[in-house]
Amino acid sequence: MGAMTVFSYRLFVVSGLLAAPLLSDELKLINHQPTTAMESIANQKKSLKAILEEKKNERRVLLLYGRDDSQHFLIDQQEALHPLDVADQLAKRDMDVIVLVASLLQEPDRWFLMHDEDFKLVLAEDFQGWLIGKDGGVKHTFKKPVSPEELFKLVDSMPMRQQEMKKQD
Repeated sequence: MGAMTVFSYRLFVVSGLLAAPLLSDELKLINHQPTTAMESIANQKKSLKAILEEKKNERRVLLLYGRDDSQHFLIDQQEALHPLDVADQLAKRDMDVIVLVASLLQEPDRWFLMHDEDFKLVLAEDFQGWLIGKDGGVKHTFKKPVSPEELFKLVDSMPMRQQEMKKQD
């Protein structure tokens, strides 16, 4: 089974169907229909680094890491992003959400997160999150869940997002 689940606002799954259980014993995927569609790219076996590179210049990413799939901060963060109005706001900001579970990370992805100067993953941490801009750079690091309002405030303060908002007016 794979290591990553992407909750994309073009929703899709990377490396299998694993997601944190949402207050039940079942593993569930957050599905924000009708504003999203699900596309599985599990069989492509792309590395996290390759996936992030593909998103560069096109999408922003909220990358979430949990030591295990029942880690409460990981569950809380996913639930905060679940409501349809939040999903619509993520889509408006061209954002994807990628969820990583430590026990299922492939070694190249673990190495990338631990040794890349932007991520500096500490395996002992229960939860970490990174907001990645369209330029591919890490804009903010989280040690606990972030509210959708705080997340959108951070994104909307980014220069590229401000340019997008001006074009939309």
